[in-house]
Amino acid sequence: MDSSIIAGQEQILSFLREHFRLSPKEGNPLAGIPEQQLRNIIADYRVLSLQAHNQPSRLRTDNTQGDTLVSSGFQMQLPDPKLIRRSSLYFDKFYVDDPLVRLSRGHRDGEKAIGKLLSVPVGSDLRESVTSALAYMQELLPAVEEGYLEFLPMSVAFEPPKQLLVNASDCFFEDSLPSHIMNWFWQRAKVQRAEKTEEGHWVGLPEAADEPCRAIWISYEGHEDVTRMFFLVDQELKKTESPGRYKTRMFLPKGRPDESRFNAWYYQSVNQASADTYLRVAHDLFVAHKMEAKYLAPTPFVADLLRVNLLPKQGGGAAPDLLDSLLLRINLPVVESASTSHLMAMRRECQEELHSLRTFLREELDTLQDIEDPAASDRAVRRVEKHLTQELIPQVEQNVRKLKGELAIDGVVLLAELGAVIPTQGFSLALLPIVVYAGVRGIRACRQYIASIKKHPAYFLWRLTRQ
Repeated sequence: MDSSIIAGQEQILSFLREHFRLSPKEGNPLAGIPEQQLRNIIADYRVLSLQAHNQPSRLRTDNTQGDTLVSSGFQMQLPDPKLIRRSSLYFDKFYVDDPLVRLSRGHRDGEKAIGKLLSVPVGSDLRESVTSALAYMQELLPAVEEGYLEFLPMSVAFEPPKQLLVNASDCFFEDSLPSHIMNWFWQRAKVQRAEKTEEGHWVGLPEAADEPCRAIWISYEGHEDVTRMFFLVDQELKKTESPGRYKTRMFLPKGRPDESRFNAWYYQSVNQASADTYLRVAHDLFVAHKMEAKYLAPTPFVADLLRVNLLPKQGGGAAPDLLDSLLLRINLPVVESASTSHLMAMRRECQEELHSLRTFLREELDTLQDIEDPAASDRAVRRVEKHLTQELIPQVEQNVRKLKGELAIDGVVLLAELGAVIPTQGFSLALLPIVVYAGVRGIRACRQYIASIKKHPAYFLWRLTRQ
């Protein structure tokens, strides 16, 4: 990795530790920090993060980091920490949108005006949001320190402009996407009526927006986390200040709108929401492409969009991406229960053994790529999980027990030896039984037997169970 990037990451970690006492063992990281000081700290963090990542080398052209993953920059929900830990078995680097940078931007004048128009508060409780973001970062801190995980300010690209834009289209924006892609979006669109609650929040109602209304909530099947709210407002021209400039008052009437106007607005809103979603995914892909990384589709909807409409349809071209998606579906209890720090230490100490596991899984899953039925594919992945956990890990245990019995030594000593190469010069008293055994049976045979255990595809997982 470029030395300037490493230095930037160190600066960011130092900043977090200094201002928030960020550590896996620390308590409340915001204790004693007043509200205004917290805002200043978050603003300073934004500047530091953008400076650290505003390097030409951030858009990599080399391939020195091996297999890498990039998550979405616009998805509301960040990747589950369990998924990040799971992916560390198969990938060398994981880029995640920085949750603190998301909270660092100020609210635009247009957002404040819309908030006033709709009589809703703009923004959320900063302290609560920062606490949640820091808890997420704190849980994954060992992966950041190890260099596996890196937080990038990807959400900056999706921040709204400083000025509220007014767009118009003679065809209701139906030409903002190629017709076959726009039709694909329409087939999956979920448009619901929206109403304001007593607490002042706008929410989508269960029923579809079949009748004229003033607010709709647009999402897509398999992509409900990211929604769009649209309001059918009325305008009143106040005065014309100069050519091209005028003042207008926007307001939200209580009565139902005219049906023909509602239908046109409804059609236009879905078209705009579809184009916006498409462009956000396209930007994510651009970042992943420039970094020579694989894009982690945040929802099944985005995965289908990529597979059907965006990925090049070449013979075998999408096979690696499909294989990677199968890998991330494997749920191994021993990995799910492992702490982030433990898993990172194992990645560092057992690189060859981890490579054996990766090779085994890719060979196992290679035969599953052509299964199109989702249920059948899921059953096949569960069979691989069962084979690993119920058959292969016990095999390693049996081999270790056999060697431990032959050496007549404590299992802790043997485990230490399995994690290191047999010394050729000098030895500790703890390793004396190994050396004695090697002298009687032959050091080469002993090494070969231990090496065969370590090459077993489930050895890495077995070691996780022993820590």
